[in-house]
Amino acid sequence: MLDAPRRLGFQVTIGGLIVVAVVLGTPYLVSYLGSIVSWPVLLFADVCMT
Repeated sequence: MLDAPRRLGFQVTIGGLIVVAVVLGTPYLVSYLGSIVSWPVLLFADVCMT
């Protein structure tokens, strides 16, 4: 019964955590930066259409 926790025990390095954070955070970062870049274009298009 005590062997199960030992099998699941592993060490995570700081580099490994950084890689996981980058992989999981990239879509959110791209979406956020895209919204910052696109809002002036959308605002300009809205002004031109009215």
